[in-house]
Amino acid sequence: MNCRQRRQAKYCESCFQEIDGDGETEEECIGQLKRFFSYMPQNPNERPPMRKTDDDPYRMVEEVFSILPDRRSRVYDMRNIIACLVDDGDYFECQKKFGKALITVLAHLNYCAWKLHAENQT
Repeated sequence: MNCRQRRQAKYCESCFQEIDGDGETEEECIGQLKRFFSYMPQNPNERPPMRKTDDDPYRMVEEVFSILPDRRSRVYDMRNIIACLVDDGDYFECQKKFGKALITVLAHLNYCAWKLHAENQT
C-alpha cells in the first residue's frame, strides 16, 4: 500500500466513524452512507459539492425566536433551531451516539456544505 492509498483508507475509515447510525435494514444503512457522502467531495483536492435551494440566502429566520424560550434557564431542542437555519431545513445528523448533549450535523448553508456542532439544552 503506497502513501496515497494509506491516506485514502484513513479518510474512508474516518468517514465510517462519523456516521455511527443504526439502520434497520441493509438498504437503510446504504442510504445513510449515500446521504453522508453527498456532502463530501469526490477526492481531497476538490471542494464539497454545492446544492441548489429555493431558500433565499438573505432570509430572516423569525421562527427561531418562537423556538427560543423567554427565560435562558428553560430548555429547548437545538435540532429545531438547526432545521430553521439550514437550507430547506434538511440536514444529516452524525455521531448520534457520541453524547446526548452534543449535536453534529452535515448541512448546506447558502448552497455550501458545512459541518456544524451544537450543544443541546435538553
